[in-house]
Amino acid sequence: MSDDLKEQEGLHQIDTLFHDEVKRSVANVVSDNPGLNEGELRKKILAIIEKYFDQSIGIEKMGVMLSTRGCITDPIRFLEMSKQKYLMYYTTGQLPLVNSKTTLQQIAAIAKDLDKKIEEALKDKPKPLGFIHLYWATKKKILMDDYGIIWFSPAECNPDMLYD
Repeated sequence: MSDDLKEQEGLHQIDTLFHDEVKRSVANVVSDNPGLNEGELRKKILAIIEKYFDQSIGIEKMGVMLSTRGCITDPIRFLEMSKQKYLMYYTTGQLPLVNSKTTLQQIAAIAKDLDKKIEEALKDKPKPLGFIHLYWATKKKILMDDYGIIWFSPAECNPDMLYD
């Protein structure tokens, strides 16, 4: 494997790690702050991203470590560019759909009754590949119609994932 290919593979692995961690942190901010307006949420999200890159991983410290291992030609530049990419995206990009902790607690409190209603609604339906989408749509409708609860399916919360 050539050095360029090794570096590209290393960059991809690090970028995937950053993506997963930033996405998780953003989802937590949104979930933990259901009463904030979009502008306030974005400020909190940007602060979390700044903290993650500047303190949690420490761009300078991480850059030195990656440099000494020879993983990346210019690690500090790569880390700074990654940080800027996430800051730019969350300044204007779409915020994730997240079920608040309150919503999840409400659903937990009615889980048995909800499961029975979903089971009853779907009892005569075939369960082919992709059935989960019908299940989630049924759950969403029952939660809204019977309980007044707005719920987002895993597919809505994770649009970059495929479910079957």
